[in-house]
Amino acid sequence: MLDGVPTESKLIGVFGFLGRYKGFDTVVRALHHLPEDYHLLIFGGVHPNEIKPHQSIDPVVSSLFDAGYVDTSVAERIRSNAVGTAPAVSVAVDSSMRDLLIEHPKDLSDRIHFMGTQSDTDFLAGMAICDAVVFPYLEVGQSSSGPISQALELGCRVIASRTHTFIQLGRYHHKMIEFFDIGNHLELAGRIRSHPVATAIRPARGLSRIQRRDQQGGLPRRQRRRSPYGSRFDPNVK
Repeated sequence: MLDGVPTESKLIGVFGFLGRYKGFDTVVRALHHLPEDYHLLIFGGVHPNEIKPHQSIDPVVSSLFDAGYVDTSVAERIRSNAVGTAPAVSVAVDSSMRDLLIEHPKDLSDRIHFMGTQSDTDFLAGMAICDAVVFPYLEVGQSSSGPISQALELGCRVIASRTHTFIQLGRYHHKMIEFFDIGNHLELAGRIRSHPVATAIRPARGLSRIQRRDQQGGLPRRQRRRSPYGSRFDPNVK
């Protein structure tokens, strides 16, 4: 699924069923403030309980499209933003601006990749190929998060919103979680671009079999890993 993504791209991953409290739109907004070689991988789909009869698109998916200016134009955005708040707006463009009627200059379609629901094995393999795994959750009083525990166990670079649960988890995983304030996409973008915070030495049990094999090889990390997400990460597929 990622064969079209340049090999040297920097991959940001978010994981789990799509839900408003997951805050995935915060990462999409952060992507606007990151260089074009940063790509967002969304591992997960709509929760089965949220599938509604006759619903053309899930509201969370729609909100992610909106945040990424997907399938919209400047003229359409002006019209939608003006509805009910201002007099009707007419837009006149000359031939040099014709492309604005077709595609918005902030469209992130080529940098957002919906990976769909995954098996447990593929879910972990997805974490392993990412340069940063982000948990941008809102504060909803949750007591735990399985995916962030898995990412820490794999030794991934973990960036999380400052929820009560993640703050508490950070006390047990000293310097292994980088934090940003909930919803602050500018802070998140800066955190992603910055050099990873110095972390404590990972315990041996926290290394996956993939990582241990990588440490014994001589190829760059992503070229060494076999991945179910396309030949760009598999040195055995030309």
